[in-house]
Amino acid sequence: MVASVEWFDCDKRYLRMSKIEIASWLNKGYAEQLVKAAQSYWDNSKTWVMWAINQKDESQSEQPILGLLAWERLTERLDNEDGELFRKRVQHALVNTVEAGEISSISDIFERLGIEVLRVTERIDGRDWDIISIDFTSHTMSEHSEILPELIQLY
Repeated sequence: MVASVEWFDCDKRYLRMSKIEIASWLNKGYAEQLVKAAQSYWDNSKTWVMWAINQKDESQSEQPILGLLAWERLTERLDNEDGELFRKRVQHALVNTVEAGEISSISDIFERLGIEVLRVTERIDGRDWDIISIDFTSHTMSEHSEILPELIQLY
């Protein structure tokens, strides 16, 4: 039996299996049925493996798996948080945690979450030295008004 199979190509990041071919004199009867069964089995296996691989991708994973990824990254879903924002928070959890608390990265964190920041001001006259001012667009304020205070407190 001659089979040309390439299991995993690391550069292209996908599974690829070419069609199983057998010698022409065996290409009938039980041998042909065996080849079709093997081809079907490996096609199904590829589908299952690709589903599992895609679950590690926050943008494609299903909600229960996304919850596990969030737990793994110490990220809890906030009240009134939509699914898209939660996916972005889970996706960027590590870098946001590392950069949290730095004045220069506040706008970067919100940009990764898709929230537009106009200006970040620190050391405001007449206020405590550790208080900053974050200016958002009116569109951002209207769209994320319920969740912005919690996000600001987090980061």
